[in-house]
Formats: sequence, C-alpha cells, structure tokens
Amino acid sequence: MNQTQCTNCFQSYEDYRSPPDLSLHRSVSYYQCPNCWAKTLAWDDGLDVVEQKVYLPEKRALISDWNKRWAILTDLLIQIFTSPEPPGESLELQYLNLHFWFIEHQYEFLQVFADLYEGQAVVTDAYTNSEDSPDNIESAEIEEHHWNPYQWYYREMDLYNVAQENHLMISIDPWIPNRAEIGNMKFDFAVTKAMLGKLVNWVMV
Repeated sequence: MNQTQCTNCFQSYEDYRSPPDLSLHRSVSYYQCPNCWAKTLAWDDGLDVVEQKVYLPEKRALISDWNKRWAILTDLLIQIFTSPEPPGESLELQYLNLHFWFIEHQYEFLQVFADLYEGQAVVTDAYTNSEDSPDNIESAEIEEHHWNPYQWYYREMDLYNVAQENHLMISIDPWIPNRAEIGNMKFDFAVTKAMLGKLVNWVMV
C-alpha cells in the first residue's frame, strides 16, 4: 500500500481507502488516520478524484463560534462608528472581550481558513485607503491581509485604535465619523461574512 499523510495530525500511514459509498450518487470513500481517527473524503466525480478534509468536532465548533462572534463584532462596530456620540465604557468592554477571544483563537482558525482559501487573494477595503494603497505598504502586510482579512477589526486593544487603523473617524474629539470609510468597513463585513458562510459549509461536510 502507498503511504499518505493525515491532513489533521500530519502523521503518515498506509493508504487504505474504505469501500465506496454509492448513496451520494457518486463514488465516495475515505482515508482514516489510525493516529487521530480523522477522515479525509475522496470522491470520483467522473473527472478527477477530489479530496475534502473532514474536521474533528472541536474544529467545527471553533468555526461556528468564530462565525457567531464575528457577527456580534461587526454589528457592534457598525453601532459604534455610525453613532453621533462616542462609545461608553459598556461598549468598550464588549469590544475588549471580543478582542481577547479572537486573539486567543486566531491561530487555530487560520489553519482551517487556509485549507479553503490557500492561494486565493482575499481582498477587502481594509488597506485600500488613500495612504494605505498597495503601492505604499509592505508586501508582507498585503500577504498578512490576504491570510487574515478579519484581524483589522479585532487586533487593536481599544476602539480608538480600531478607528485609527481603519480611518473610521474624521475626528475623535469632537466625535465625527468618516462616512466614506464606514461604507468601506461595511463592504469588508459583507465580504468576510460571505467567506465565513462558505467556510462553515466547508467544515460541516
């Protein structure tokens, strides 16, 4: 038998494929790692064999949690930066709690995110402001954006720095939102939510 590498724990094992499951109207089988028991689906769609990683329950739970918290964060930021008044302590604390959760879980999230979007250029408006156009920033920062387009809205420790990072305010004192950049932020949120929807479907196979 051939050797294959597990896509979950990366251990090599003998490539034994299960009998095909014909209930899905195409030849579907899987490899199962004897070390971590993760399965990798493989199906013959009549053109080629396509492999789909099967994720363990904790990975699925992580993506589901990220999706829910991202929806909460985006709603919170829209509420804050479209308000005519600066945020109070309660909203600051809500943001800070979300900040810490995303920072704690981003490494695991990006491992799964890369499985689906590896090699694809993920472009939102987070770095396309006039002074932050791709011609004016380091290529490493562009690459970082492609691999994690979510970070621009959670990586800062406070809302003031979120506003500064994304040019969301014309002025902090007095509180004057930048309507054009808030429009860009909403576009970013639409793109990243769509990507998360695809990712959720991907891991739930």
